[in-house]
Amino acid sequence: IAATADYTIDLGKDRSLTFGASARHVGNRTTYFSGLPGGDPGGNINALMPSYEIVDLRASLVLGKTEIAARITNLTDERAILSAVSKGVDPATFAFTTAQAAVAQPRTFGLTISRDF
Repeated sequence: IAATADYTIDLGKDRSLTFGASARHVGNRTTYFSGLPGGDPGGNINALMPSYEIVDLRASLVLGKTEIAARITNLTDERAILSAVSKGVDPATFAFTTAQAAVAQPRTFGLTISRDF
């Protein structure tokens, strides 16, 4: 589930102020690893990946041809597991040898200033 909202205030004379937020929720899910040590007799493992919520905030100020924008990504610094897969193949057995997971980027702050010419 995901939601995004933005609100812009017109300040007149080519000026505006915008605030925005995005939030997403991913529920518990199961991932399947095959051919790994420690699984069932065939080396298969069903692993539960926990749910997570990530919130991003942003704001921008437009002053004529100049825009100043700020953002906070992953406001709550959620340590989410986004995905996980089996990787690497043992050439002798054709079994997967490792597992790999992608995790959410930690809380990040950003600021940009741009100007149209």
